[in-house]
Amino acid sequence: MTTPLQKTSRLFIAIPLPEFLKDALQECQEWLSSYPEMKEIKDWIEISKMHITLHFLGDVSHQKISQIQEIVSQIAKQAPLTLTMKDIGTFEKNELPYVLWVGILKNEALSDLYEKLAQKLEEIDIEIENTNVENYNPHVTLAYIRTDDETKKAMKERLQKIIVGEIGVWDSNKIELLSSTPTREGSVYKVIS
Repeated sequence: MTTPLQKTSRLFIAIPLPEFLKDALQECQEWLSSYPEMKEIKDWIEISKMHITLHFLGDVSHQKISQIQEIVSQIAKQAPLTLTMKDIGTFEKNELPYVLWVGILKNEALSDLYEKLAQKLEEIDIEIENTNVENYNPHVTLAYIRTDDETKKAMKERLQKIIVGEIGVWDSNKIELLSSTPTREGSVYKVIS
């Protein structure tokens, strides 16, 4: 028996990172993991998978992919963006961290890009998680924190004492459409355009 052809792909739109920043982020992961409180983090993100997500699209019909590719191509021509990577932070649930990230300073050009993408995607009936630029928190995920609450509290206390300044500034003129396929070893990303 043959399996039916997959009719959707899980997609997202992201800004890739330059190599010098990937190297800096690898050093940052190694440095953070040297703290005793941080040794419980097992889910450090692979450097090759790091990016700045603009919009997560979810499962999208293959019929729409060419339209999305065209939108990404058009919007990318409006770049370059000057981006600044700075500071570390966490997303929290019940005041406990579950995602560790490095921030990207939001600026007018990045906000415009975010809003234009949202508008164009809505025009072709693509539902996106967040269309409000005020709620957009540009970042690069460093790790997922999956451990007990006491360890999370210790990590939170440690992170509040760590000050990370500017990590890097760069001009970006690239936006990518990627697919994400879940596997037992984690999600596999593939650049579509």
